[in-house]
Amino acid sequence: MEHEEINVGDKVRSYDFPMHRDEDGETACYIEGEVTGIEWHEGCDRYVIKATRRVFAGKEVAPESDWFYPPVNGTPCTFGGPTNGVVKMSRCALCGTAYMVNEDHYWHEDYCNELCEENDRAISKADALYDAWKHGDL
Repeated sequence: MEHEEINVGDKVRSYDFPMHRDEDGETACYIEGEVTGIEWHEGCDRYVIKATRRVFAGKEVAPESDWFYPPVNGTPCTFGGPTNGVVKMSRCALCGTAYMVNEDHYWHEDYCNELCEENDRAISKADALYDAWKHGDL
C-alpha cells in the first residue's frame, strides 16, 4: 500500500482509530496540527505533531497535550498491516474549510469553484440591476 509523503511543515489530521475516519458523530476522534519533526519514539519513527485542534466523540475538546506522536504511515501495525492514520490537510483559500488532501481535495475545489461562479453571476446580475436603476431603466 502506498502512502502519501508527509513532511515537516505539513498540516495534518491524525485519526485515533484509523478504521473510523468520521468527521462527526461519536466515532469521530482525531487531532489536527502541524508536523514539526519525525523522531524515534517507543520503537518506531513517529510524526511529531503540534496540536491545534482536538475532536473526541464528535465534539471539539481541548487537546490533552500540545504534542502528539502517531507512527509514521507505513509502519507495521501490531495487529497486522501498515499504519495509515495521518493525512495531509489543507484549508480552502475561498471559504476557509479544512479538508484532506486526497479525493476530497478535488471535490472541495470543484464545490468552491461552483460557488464562486454562482457568486460571480449573482454579483454581475446585481451590478447590472444597479446600473439599470442608476440610469433610470427600471
